[in-house]
Amino acid sequence: MSKIVVIGSINEDTSLRVHHFPTEGETIIADAVSINNGGKGANQAVAAARLGGSVAMIGAVGIDGSGRRMIADFQGEGIDTQGIIQKQDQTGFAIINVDQQGHNNIVVYPGANHAISKEDIDAHRHLIKDADYCLIQFEIPMAVIEYAIMVCREYEVKVVLNPAPYSSSFNPQVLKDVAYFVPNEHEFASSIGSNIDFNTVDEFELKKVAESFVTEYQCNLIVTLGVRGSLLATPTKFVVVDAIQTQAVDTTAAGDTYIGALTSQLSQSIDIDEAMKYASKAAALTVSKMGAQTSIPYKKDLT
Repeated sequence: MSKIVVIGSINEDTSLRVHHFPTEGETIIADAVSINNGGKGANQAVAAARLGGSVAMIGAVGIDGSGRRMIADFQGEGIDTQGIIQKQDQTGFAIINVDQQGHNNIVVYPGANHAISKEDIDAHRHLIKDADYCLIQFEIPMAVIEYAIMVCREYEVKVVLNPAPYSSSFNPQVLKDVAYFVPNEHEFASSIGSNIDFNTVDEFELKKVAESFVTEYQCNLIVTLGVRGSLLATPTKFVVVDAIQTQAVDTTAAGDTYIGALTSQLSQSIDIDEAMKYASKAAALTVSKMGAQTSIPYKKDLT
């Protein structure tokens, strides 16, 4: 089996179940609270591992109880943790509000995630060199992301890049060294500098916009479209994969599960169309439960 190295964020998530999101100056009472492991990098690493991938993690936590617990939890998932560095900072954390419709808003304190450096990437080059796929998100410094992509190019490792949360400092020219660029509809709109409404645009217009992007940046593009599913655009094909309809309870880790599942399948030499279908099933299971990593399914759940 091919190996996956994930380079990204590790957070502790505090999720609050609320009747509605508070407005300015409003105080509300939460219906429930849960504290779980999170961070986009960590979520995607756990999803890839649970769904059949052989995974190593490169990231940073603090020298605190949360960081030590998370490293132990990664090991319990079968994830190689030698690339997790303990920094003189607090482990990153997020406050997540989830309303009755399963929608969320999130405030993140990066903490140790923003202390990860190019030197940390160099210190763990062996993990990258041994991988076939490298999965990266935008919750660590952009300079480190760009450097990691350069290192992947050096070792001919395929990069799966998830631009979340989107940053205006992103230089799309790095996409020439990316195998799969996987934004959601909002991140894709930001990356092309457009206010396109993916809820109303028809498939013909979607195809035109996606193919133009692929032609310009010469990478494979997968855009997740929520309830509309996901689309694939490559230099030779355009495919739309329908979402699996389910009752959403909490959408927090849906995108991370999709990307982790997708990469796990690609690492097992599964065709991209089938990998997208599998990822859609995994994401549907995730949104039917509360929490981030606690809601990510296992391989047995999809059989």
